[in-house]
Amino acid sequence: MDFGLAINAARRAKGRTQQKLAEATGMRQANISAIEHAGVTPTLARVQRPAKALDIRVVIVVDVVDGRDVIEYTMTPYSSAA
Repeated sequence: MDFGLAINAARRAKGRTQQKLAEATGMRQANISAIEHAGVTPTLARVQRPAKALDIRVVIVVDVVDGRDVIEYTMTPYSSAA
């Protein structure tokens, strides 16, 4: 799943606005919006901070498929993470 879409879904599921998530992460609301909508590959810090604030575990798999770099993100709530 795209990281931005997953963060957006997790944020909405917890009833948080982008502004509230930004405050919880120490980031600007514009940064949260960029993560959710830009479809860019975020830095590790930009993965970690929202995930921690939303209490989710992120597993990142980096692979090469047909000569192309592929990055996949899997997210689960900590309560169900093993």
